[in-house]
Amino acid sequence: MKRVLLLDDDADLRALLRTSLAALGLEVVEARRAGDAERLLRQGPVDVAIVDGLLPDGPGLEFVERLRDRDRAVRVVFFSAYYRDIDTFQHLTEKLDVSLVAYKPVEPESFAAKIAALAGAREEAAGSGPARDPDLAAAIAELCRQFTEQLPAKIAAIQEEVAAARTDPRCLPRARDLAHALRGSAGAYGFASISESMGVVEYLLADASTQRELRRPYFWQEIQAALREARTASTRAAEQLQAPAEPGEVPR
Repeated sequence: MKRVLLLDDDADLRALLRTSLAALGLEVVEARRAGDAERLLRQGPVDVAIVDGLLPDGPGLEFVERLRDRDRAVRVVFFSAYYRDIDTFQHLTEKLDVSLVAYKPVEPESFAAKIAALAGAREEAAGSGPARDPDLAAAIAELCRQFTEQLPAKIAAIQEEVAAARTDPRCLPRARDLAHALRGSAGAYGFASISESMGVVEYLLADASTQRELRRPYFWQEIQAALREARTASTRAAEQLQAPAEPGEVPR
């Protein structure tokens, strides 16, 4: 069985990708930190490493560089919402021999099929796609249900960190990281508007590196507006979740 390392600090996104990858016959080992991933690699090799660009203990790019210092054979997928400039892309693909650069959010079934093809697990993976498997569809529907139920709490947690950051700029990185995580997972779970709102929050917080920026007119209002849009979308999603499904419809 082909083995895939999934290195990402977002548990919701890992659950969705793990389910899609396992449906294609891949063994998935998970880590949320680079240090944890390096310990897993010492326990045994992997065929493909999926590496998030922003990790709790350092940039994913640095993890890939360390990985390439000791292993040139493993196929690497760099998976991030950042690093969209041409210089970084060339560094990843030419110097570090990254097989695929993917940008969040992704559609999980088609992304899993690309990983399976890279691993050589199934020649037909890219053409068939795991979404046709009814067991996988049911598993993903359940993950989506759980994620939808958790959305209000996730947005509220970001709201709390943003409120704290208004008086203590040291809270900015935590607020930004939470927005970054929800941006990626919401997009993968099909909540495009929430993903877009979290992208606004993330970019605003990432740019707020100085006290002058924090005092910019309408800075906090822009963040609050994006959070309101996300809350409205999450409320609408919760209402749809409670609505009776049509006959033969899979709840989402």
